[in-house]
Amino acid sequence: MADNVTLSSLRDQARKRADMENSSFWTDAQVNTAINASLKRLYNFLVSTFNDEYYVTSEDISSVAGQGTYSLNASFFKLLGIDVGNGASPTQWFSLEKFAFAERNTRRDHTWAIHDYRYRLWGSTVKVIPTPPGGLTFRVWYIPAMTELSADGDTADGVSGFEEWVVLDVAMKMLRSEESDTAELAADKAEMEQHIKEMASPRDANSPASVVDVESVHQDEYWAFWTRRQ
Repeated sequence: MADNVTLSSLRDQARKRADMENSSFWTDAQVNTAINASLKRLYNFLVSTFNDEYYVTSEDISSVAGQGTYSLNASFFKLLGIDVGNGASPTQWFSLEKFAFAERNTRRDHTWAIHDYRYRLWGSTVKVIPTPPGGLTFRVWYIPAMTELSADGDTADGVSGFEEWVVLDVAMKMLRSEESDTAELAADKAEMEQHIKEMASPRDANSPASVVDVESVHQDEYWAFWTRRQ
């Protein structure tokens, strides 16, 4: 993905589409707030519908002897999975499965095989059972929350021209606030929504998705989501 667009460019485009280029009815700060809200809707759509195909990152957490709960990155939004490394060279990785809440006290602390550890999100932390020894590495695969744009030079990734949806969404908000007609923009926005749905998936055009072997790989539930049209 490499279609970065600046906050100032998005604001200028939205004003132009709303025919408010020289209007003070909406301040730049108000337009910026609307842009960030619309960017989050686009971001959430791509994340929720295509899951691990967009914005995935990871963080390694080193286990501490006697400690079973670890803080997640401040940018954490959606969990994709957790691996545990055995500290060997080269490291061997195993995918952890999630434990049910009712199982939180069922695994007593004694010697376990590395692939027997389980995890569960615990507020802003992740809990591992049984309590691991030191020397293990937990690799948390996750999707970060969207970083809001604040300075004019801050950029958002439009992926492949998808920022046009944001421009149209913001322009409609601006026009509605002064009770102007938005029918033409609404039609353009609906067309852009359809374009995004068609073009956003699959990012990996090399091969179709395949059935996952749940015995060896933990797969999170698939989020099917599309933001409410205003």
